[in-house]
Amino acid sequence: MITDLKKLLEEDYVRRLLMQYLPKYYPEFKEILNIELRPYKKHLGRTSAVYVVGYLCTYQKQTGSQAYLNIFVSAHTDGSRQAAYLNNQFLYQHGFASGHYLVPKPLFYLPDMQAFFYEGVRGRILKKLISDEPQRDLHPVLTMAANWLTRLHNLEASAINLKVKDFFIKDMTPKTGDFLADFSQYKPSEGEIIKTALRDILGIEASLAATFNKTLVHGDFHPENIIVSGLEPNHLKVIDFTDLSWGDPCLDIGIFLQQFDFMLNNLLPRNKINDYKKFFVEAYFSENFEDIDQVFINRINLYQAWTALRTSVFLFYARSARLNELLIEIEQYLQAIRTNKLIINLYE
Repeated sequence: MITDLKKLLEEDYVRRLLMQYLPKYYPEFKEILNIELRPYKKHLGRTSAVYVVGYLCTYQKQTGSQAYLNIFVSAHTDGSRQAAYLNNQFLYQHGFASGHYLVPKPLFYLPDMQAFFYEGVRGRILKKLISDEPQRDLHPVLTMAANWLTRLHNLEASAINLKVKDFFIKDMTPKTGDFLADFSQYKPSEGEIIKTALRDILGIEASLAATFNKTLVHGDFHPENIIVSGLEPNHLKVIDFTDLSWGDPCLDIGIFLQQFDFMLNNLLPRNKINDYKKFFVEAYFSENFEDIDQVFINRINLYQAWTALRTSVFLFYARSARLNELLIEIEQYLQAIRTNKLIINLYE
């Protein structure tokens, strides 16, 4: 399988493949004139491989004129790209193909290569855009991001015929048993902190389970999975639907808030981050923060804690100095839940 994926970087193979499939999705398509390969990710492990490659195609139309297509492929030997393809396809067919709130146009899936091909998304990753223009006002783009989530969470249940898993924190990746053992072996004290935090998170998750109706949730909604044309966009696209599932809609809010904070805390002043996080929640609920029910805040903080814990696992394996910072934040989120504090920000 790893050998097969290398074909995704061979121009002759890709040309033949696209010539075979593209006419089905683009009726005006006649012939590829040129392909520019742009590898974005190529990770080869001992037993797995991950590829993300872009193909900037110049093609001839049936009319004789030239046009351009930017095609992407995402391939992973763990099989996750099939779920991403089916989930993306479902959303594209149920209201996210046109208008202000969008997903990429899915094209096809190759089972033998476990590769998902889709039309490239015009625009820039939100995190990168903010990094380049940190002084710009983020309220317009945050409003659109909150509205995109609202649209996803309000898809009519009767229209859902998609088979997706139910979200449970215990099913997180990496598996809890693996990382707890690694934590405890490397740093026993930190291993105990993580073990206790995970136990408390799972307990709170169970205690809050009866307080919401499940909706479709993105499962990894953060600034690197949002594509916009600018910070005052008239449309917004979201990518990566590997983790689409049934769950608490507050999951997506908590993930976004914690990742927004973690990714941008070296780029934006603390007061700006706090204000933007509060604004995002208000935009989602269409209410002043002080009027939002405490149970929603507790659920948001639960998923902020969970997201911080999941990030801490990756930081542990990367031996990052920010690990201890996140361990403290996890406990602070959990303490805010225990004491019913109407807060989503830990630092003023």
